[in-house]
Amino acid sequence: MRVASAPALLDECAALGSHSTRKLTAGQDDDTSYLLRRTHPDLMLSHRVFGDMVALIVETPDEPVDELAINLIAADAIAYAAKEPVFDVRDLPGNITDEERIFIAEALEDSGLFTKVA
Repeated sequence: MRVASAPALLDECAALGSHSTRKLTAGQDDDTSYLLRRTHPDLMLSHRVFGDMVALIVETPDEPVDELAINLIAADAIAYAAKEPVFDVRDLPGNITDEERIFIAEALEDSGLFTKVA
Protein backbone atom coordinates (compact mmCIF):
# COMPACT_ATOMS: atom_id res chain seq x y z
CA MET A 1 0.00 0.00 0.00
CA ARG A 2 1.36 3.43 -0.93
CA VAL A 3 0.18 6.67 0.59
CA ALA A 4 1.15 9.84 -1.26
CA SER A 5 1.62 11.87 1.91
CA ALA A 6 3.82 9.25 3.64
CA PRO A 7 7.26 10.59 2.53
CA ALA A 8 6.43 14.14 3.64
CA LEU A 9 5.04 12.89 6.95
CA LEU A 10 8.13 10.75 7.52
CA ASP A 11 10.37 13.77 6.85
CA GLU A 12 8.35 15.84 9.34
CA CYS A 13 8.59 13.13 11.99
CA ALA A 14 12.32 12.67 11.38
CA ALA A 15 12.89 16.40 11.84
CA LEU A 16 11.32 16.12 15.29
CA GLY A 17 13.45 13.11 16.22
CA SER A 18 16.97 12.82 17.54
CA HIS A 19 20.04 12.69 15.35
CA SER A 20 19.83 8.89 15.53
CA THR A 21 16.33 8.95 14.07
CA ARG A 22 17.40 11.38 11.36
CA LYS A 23 20.33 9.11 10.43
CA LEU A 24 17.98 6.13 10.08
CA THR A 25 15.50 7.97 7.88
CA ALA A 26 17.83 10.19 5.86
CA GLY A 27 21.01 8.14 5.91
CA GLN A 28 23.21 11.00 7.09
CA ASP A 29 23.05 13.75 9.68
CA ASP A 30 26.50 15.24 9.62
CA ASP A 31 25.71 18.96 9.56
CA THR A 32 28.58 20.86 11.10
CA SER A 33 26.41 23.88 11.80
CA TYR A 34 23.11 23.73 13.59
CA LEU A 35 21.52 25.08 16.74
CA LEU A 36 20.75 23.15 19.90
CA ARG A 37 18.20 24.44 22.39
CA ARG A 38 17.44 23.24 25.91
CA THR A 39 14.29 21.18 25.88
CA HIS A 40 12.81 23.39 28.60
CA PRO A 41 13.80 26.94 29.59
CA ASP A 42 13.64 26.12 33.31
CA LEU A 43 16.27 23.36 33.14
CA MET A 44 19.11 24.15 35.51
CA LEU A 45 22.37 22.68 34.25
CA SER A 46 25.92 22.67 35.56
CA HIS A 47 29.02 20.54 35.10
CA ARG A 48 31.74 18.92 37.14
CA VAL A 49 35.12 17.39 36.42
CA PHE A 50 36.07 14.08 38.00
CA GLY A 51 39.23 12.24 37.07
CA ASP A 52 39.56 12.27 33.29
CA MET A 53 35.83 12.88 32.74
CA VAL A 54 33.41 15.78 32.74
CA ALA A 55 29.74 15.41 33.63
CA LEU A 56 26.74 17.48 32.59
CA ILE A 57 24.55 17.81 35.66
CA VAL A 58 20.85 18.52 35.76
CA GLU A 59 19.41 19.94 38.97
CA THR A 60 16.34 18.03 40.15
CA PRO A 61 14.04 18.74 43.10
CA ASP A 62 15.74 15.97 45.07
CA GLU A 63 19.39 16.18 44.08
CA PRO A 64 21.74 16.91 41.17
CA VAL A 65 21.95 14.10 38.59
CA ASP A 66 24.91 13.37 36.31
CA GLU A 67 23.08 13.10 33.00
CA LEU A 68 26.05 12.75 30.68
CA ALA A 69 29.68 11.86 31.32
CA ILE A 70 32.28 12.29 28.61
CA ASN A 71 36.06 12.50 28.23
CA LEU A 72 37.73 15.53 29.80
CA ILE A 73 38.73 16.84 26.36
CA ALA A 74 35.10 18.02 26.11
CA ALA A 75 35.18 19.99 29.39
CA ASP A 76 35.01 23.44 27.81
CA ALA A 77 32.22 22.36 25.47
CA ILE A 78 30.15 20.83 28.29
CA ALA A 79 30.66 23.90 30.49
CA TYR A 80 29.49 26.06 27.58
CA ALA A 81 26.41 23.90 26.98
CA ALA A 82 25.58 24.04 30.68
CA LYS A 83 25.37 27.84 30.64
CA GLU A 84 23.94 28.55 27.16
CA PRO A 85 20.23 27.84 26.56
CA VAL A 86 20.70 27.97 22.75
CA PHE A 87 23.94 27.64 20.80
CA ASP A 88 25.41 26.78 17.43
CA VAL A 89 27.34 23.52 17.51
CA ARG A 90 30.27 25.28 15.80
CA ASP A 91 30.55 27.54 18.86
CA LEU A 92 31.37 24.69 21.26
CA PRO A 93 34.75 25.76 22.64
CA GLY A 94 37.82 23.74 23.36
CA ASN A 95 40.70 22.14 21.56
CA ILE A 96 38.38 19.79 19.66
CA THR A 97 37.75 18.98 16.01
CA ASP A 98 34.51 19.63 14.13
CA GLU A 99 33.88 15.87 14.24
CA GLU A 100 34.22 15.93 18.03
CA ARG A 101 31.85 18.93 18.20
CA ILE A 102 29.26 16.92 16.28
CA PHE A 103 29.79 13.91 18.57
CA ILE A 104 29.32 16.10 21.67
CA ALA A 105 26.23 17.75 20.16
CA GLU A 106 24.75 14.34 19.38
CA ALA A 107 25.41 13.19 22.95
CA LEU A 108 23.73 16.34 24.28
CA GLU A 109 20.74 15.71 22.04
CA ASP A 110 20.58 12.02 23.03
CA SER A 111 20.52 13.06 26.68
CA GLY A 112 17.12 14.62 26.05
CA LEU A 113 18.24 17.91 27.56
CA PHE A 114 18.74 19.58 24.15
CA THR A 115 16.90 19.43 20.85
CA LYS A 116 18.00 20.46 17.38
CA VAL A 117 16.41 23.72 16.25
CA ALA A 118 14.73 23.14 12.89
